[in-house]
Amino acid sequence: MTRRIFAAGVVLTALAGAGCKTNRPAVDQEAASTCRCTPDKRCWPSQAEWQAFGTSLHGKLEQPESPQAPCRSDAAGAACASAIKNSKNPLYLQDQVGGTQSNGWLGAWTAATSAYAVVAEDAADIVAAVSFARQRGLRLVIKGTGHDYLGRSNAPDSLLVWTHKMRRVSMHDAFVPRGCPATARSAAVTVEAGTRWIEAYQEVTVKHGRYVQGGGCTTVGAAGGFIQGGGFGSWSKKYGIAAANMLEAEVVTADGSLLVANDCQNQDLFWALRGGGGGTFGIATKVTLRTHPLPGYFGVVDGSIVAKNDAAFKELLERFLLFYRERLSNEHWGEQVRARRNNSLKLSLVFEGMTAKEAEQVWQPLRDWIERRADTLTMKVNYLESFSSKMSPTPSRAIRVPINPRDDFGGRATASRSRRIGMGISRAGCRSSFSKARMRSALLTRCSKRRDTGRSNCISTRAKPGPPPRRCSAVERRR
Repeated sequence: MTRRIFAAGVVLTALAGAGCKTNRPAVDQEAASTCRCTPDKRCWPSQAEWQAFGTSLHGKLEQPESPQAPCRSDAAGAACASAIKNSKNPLYLQDQVGGTQSNGWLGAWTAATSAYAVVAEDAADIVAAVSFARQRGLRLVIKGTGHDYLGRSNAPDSLLVWTHKMRRVSMHDAFVPRGCPATARSAAVTVEAGTRWIEAYQEVTVKHGRYVQGGGCTTVGAAGGFIQGGGFGSWSKKYGIAAANMLEAEVVTADGSLLVANDCQNQDLFWALRGGGGGTFGIATKVTLRTHPLPGYFGVVDGSIVAKNDAAFKELLERFLLFYRERLSNEHWGEQVRARRNNSLKLSLVFEGMTAKEAEQVWQPLRDWIERRADTLTMKVNYLESFSSKMSPTPSRAIRVPINPRDDFGGRATASRSRRIGMGISRAGCRSSFSKARMRSALLTRCSKRRDTGRSNCISTRAKPGPPPRRCSAVERRR
């Protein structure tokens, strides 16, 4: 079993490998057999062959163009300016077959468009692409959202399998992996290869009141490199890494086979997929993930602690690490604290299973310590909570805040974007941290019908007393 997995990984890696040198020693004949065909070689498919291959697909065959192409022809033109503006929008980049979320790493790799791309509509298209690449000796790359910052989702002179259009999401009350006994059933969600966490959270959390372990960056793919690389999320200390929640995967291997992998069949492949890296052992066409009951509360701790000098900052760092070990290193807390150059700690944390008041009590020992050093330390923190309406017949409660008029996408905020609430926060821009405006935009008031009266209500709750409850508008009742 192990040898079969190893062989599949080697073959798929070979399909994606770089072209070989012509002066390779004769003793390296086995490696030479993996050389990729490029457009300057006679082995490259003719235009008629590409067209015939394209007509065999359910999706489309395209010739990608880089979103930055206008800047190569006229760097000072309006088209280039528009391309630069669009490059700040991850959702725009994901809609471009030649787009990636990074232009490369200096001295390591530079983003390059494929010669052709299969815009896959289903698993059959992926099987066809893998088979065509194997038969023609083509370099093969796989891209869902383009978040691979090691450059593995793009390559020049290659055939790209683009899974972006495959975004169906299905919920299961009692999912049983194929070939397994009925006793193995579990509540679960199945996501296709192009599904992003933003769609997964919308279906699992917003529509069905369940929790699925994913990441905080909602434009990352739910079935690709994140989960296949392990997938540590904000509350993995409670729910485990994303890979540990995988119940089943449908995979196209390098020989063009469409296999089902779970605990009851192709167990070696199933083991390899849960942490072996995106695309290493095949192309996942869909994965099924375990879901969990939704916690009663989600929330955010946002703020900073500032020291007036280096000595005070050093003392703060030592104290905070002790505080983290004693109070935050548990299943309730996630995300990040960043040490800044200006002798400050930026707090961008999330919590679950407690109210904002309870979260504030967790931090009280550190606040007391800081207040005793008020001449050198300052702490400013907001505690925000979002109550799950699925846990109680009382109205849904959340922090009611204004929509940021300029959102993370470089354009005007829209109601549909602002309602994307997944794990209590939404970080569609996927930057290294989330700002106060982004967190506030994510924690919008949501209205829900009371189970006892059928009426729609919104209640605003804050760490400090806020305005009284208000009735939902007609627009909010339709959300």
